Amino acid sequence: MSPPEDELGVAVPVQQVLTAGDEAVVVLSSCVAYTTGFQLVVGIRRKNEPPPLANPRLHRDMPETSMEIGVRFTDGRETSPARDAAQRRAFFDAVAAGSDPPLPAGPMIGSGGGGGGGRRWDWTYWIWPLPPDGPMTVIARWPAGRVPDGEIQVDGSAIRMAGERSEKLW
Repeated sequence: MSPPEDELGVAVPVQQVLTAGDEAVVVLSSCVAYTTGFQLVVGIRRKNEPPPLANPRLHRDMPETSMEIGVRFTDGRETSPARDAAQRRAFFDAVAAGSDPPLPAGPMIGSGGGGGGGRRWDWTYWIWPLPPDGPMTVIARWPAGRVPDGEIQVDGSAIRMAGERSEKLW
């Protein structure tokens, strides 16, 4: 559920604006492919400094943390936070119980963390598996940022080929 620790990964040029409003833009800023999947970095760029929070310790009140990212492969398979969480939970529960379950159907997306402050925020997402050849759609939803839902297409074939070239470190 994360990049392999024994691989360098291969960068794929994907920098694009996912969606934009009057005061904020959501960008796809990088992609690194590995043999088992790929990592996307998605960011928020604001025109102006946002107003301070009433209680800065309550991260759930920060609109920046409410952004949703997904992908849709050329064959129609798509990520869904609820479906992905249920599949991961069932898979790991079965492993913990001692069985050898089949891998869940992909794609699956997981947040690798991130952060920022003020006018710039960035998050990392791990997507498993590599996409099939053809266009792949990256989807962004961020109503709290007052930007419309957005989607862009990137070259899934380029991501797949880059992952196949990822260098094993040992």
